[in-house]
Order: sequence, then C-alpha cells, then structure tokens
Amino acid sequence: MNAWMVARWSDDEFAVLLPGLVFPEEAVYMARSIVATVAAPCTGSAAHLRLSAAIGIAVAPSDGDNPATLMRHAAVAEHAGRMSVEHLVRFELSLSQEAEGRLLIEQQLPLALERGEFSVAFQPEVDAASHRIVGLEALARWHHPVLGEVPPVRFIPIAEEIGVIAEIGQFVLRSAVRHAAQWRSDGLGDVRVAVNVSAHQLTDRSLVAVVLECLDETGLPAHLLELEVTESAAMVDAQAAAEVLGELARQGVTISLDDFGTGYSNIGKLHNLAVSTIKIDRSFLLEDEANPAADPGALLHAVVTLGRNLGLRVIAEGVETEEQLNRLQTQGLDAYQGFLFSRPVPAAEILRLLREDRPLGSGSGIQIA
Repeated sequence: MNAWMVARWSDDEFAVLLPGLVFPEEAVYMARSIVATVAAPCTGSAAHLRLSAAIGIAVAPSDGDNPATLMRHAAVAEHAGRMSVEHLVRFELSLSQEAEGRLLIEQQLPLALERGEFSVAFQPEVDAASHRIVGLEALARWHHPVLGEVPPVRFIPIAEEIGVIAEIGQFVLRSAVRHAAQWRSDGLGDVRVAVNVSAHQLTDRSLVAVVLECLDETGLPAHLLELEVTESAAMVDAQAAAEVLGELARQGVTISLDDFGTGYSNIGKLHNLAVSTIKIDRSFLLEDEANPAADPGALLHAVVTLGRNLGLRVIAEGVETEEQLNRLQTQGLDAYQGFLFSRPVPAAEILRLLREDRPLGSGSGIQIA
C-alpha cells in the first residue's frame, strides 16, 4: 500500500486518502486502527483525556468515480459512523437516500409552522374501571404538501437537533389548552390534556411564563393541564428540570413521567421533579409476552406497587390487545392508553367522542392514524 495522504477538511474533520488499495476491506482495517489510536488514553499535565473519532469510508470506483462524489459519500457515512458501535461505517446507497431525506426535513421543518403544516392529534386516556375518556395526550402531526405525513419519529429528533423543538412544543401546548378550554366551555366536562415537553424546553426558564400565559388566556384551570416528561429528558439537566417543573407544580399544573422504568430516574428524583403521575412504558407488556416462562406480570406489578406506595397516579400506555388488558385489570391501575381504545385522532373526532360519552374499547371503531 502506498503512503497515506492526510488533509484537514474543516475545524475538526480530516480527509485520509489511501491510494493503491487491493481490497476495500483494507480501508476498513485502517479505519479501525485510526479509531483505536485516537481513543487511547492521553495524559497531559494534570488532565487525563479520552478522545473519540467517527469515520466514514468511501471506496473508488464503487462508491464514486470522482473526488467530489467520494468526499460527499464519505461525509454521509461519517455521520452514520457517529452512531455506530465501531464508530466507522462504509458508504452504501441507502445511507445517501437517508441523508437526502434528512436534509429535506431539515430544510422544510423551520418553515412548516408558519406555513400551517402542523396540526395536533389527541390520543385518549381512559378510566381503568369505566373505559371513559379522562385525559387526552396531545401529539404533533406534520403534513407536508410534497413529503406527505412525516412521522414524529422522523421529525422530532431533527427538530431537537436544529433548535426548533421549542416552537413546535409551544404550538402543541397552545392548541391543546385552547381545545380543552373550549370543550369545557361547551359543557363536555373537565378533561385533562397532556403535552409532551422536550429536554430543551425543560432547561428554558421561560417555559413557566409560556404555560401560565396559555392558561390565563384560555381560562383553563391549571390542574387540567399535564406536562409529560421522559426520564431521559429530565436528566439532561436535572437541577434546571426540577426548578421549572417544581414551579409549574406549585401553580397547579400536573406533572407526569413518561416511559417510566426505561430511563435513569430513581425514587428520589420522582419527588424532586414534582411528579404526580407515572406512565408505565409499553415494553413491560411486551416483555411479559416474550417471556412465557417468567412469572406473568411480576415486573409490571412491582412497578405499579412502587407508584402506589409513592401516592402516584399510574397509567399503562401502549395497550393494544385484549390479552394485555386482561392482565392489567388485576393490577389496580388508574387509566389506560393505547390503540385498543383509540389511535391518535383529530380534535373534531375527540369532540364527537366527548359528546357521546361512552366507553372506548376494541369495538369503538376508532382507527384514525
């Protein structure tokens, strides 16, 4: 193999040219060597440093027949390499297609709100005993005129990375509070609306003012607004999250912990975050089904018991089958949420359901995505 050629591409990016390769696997071998060398502990003065590198590999002529194409494809692979176990990825066409789709979302997302492309869907939470609606989780939906319906799993992480998640969060918050206040004014009862809060919003002290302003403008009582946070989001800056959520709780807003049992929190953190509700992650139901030899519902029962002993309201989410519901009914939960009762639906459909005031279940016919 001929000598390496190394060039600085940007502030923290370097291009390495390996001429004369006989087999493409040689590039992978050399990349592993670079990753291992960079990751070796480095001690200087009093500091003990650990560095890391992500590498994208493009090989001519299969991955490109000119320098510009090779560099572009190597950059696409490098981005994927940041999230890989080995910290290196060989370019393939699917990566390019994924990168192009991501780039399009990055370009369109900042303009989507002002273009009116966002809406809010609501997924009911039903009382464990009556199966009637007691709460509604508000969820962002993005309909792009060209891309069509963009799933939240695609745009939410990108919105967080490019810094527009707060604007989307505020849109969902205002829409949810406005609808809840209108339904209450129409005599359809006091239904709590839950709004998801991102890690970025939790570190922004202005969130308190925004929430209180929404409640004041609409007249919705604070206890009918629930802010949902995930364990991982709350732990990004635990102190800031505790201060923001604590102030909102003192104002009467309900705080719930989503995906409970899958993150990083402990019992002490529940108190610090002013949590009054926990939503048990759907994985507890799926794990029971995947382990028929295990004690059915043992882990689920332990989590529910923990919530009960702490005086918390306990909700099971991701309820999709009658079998899951049958096992949950012996656990003494407060409410259920999942496709068995209803998928997320538009506000107009919620209005109809509230007016009918009937139990939801597998026979409800609510199948709107």
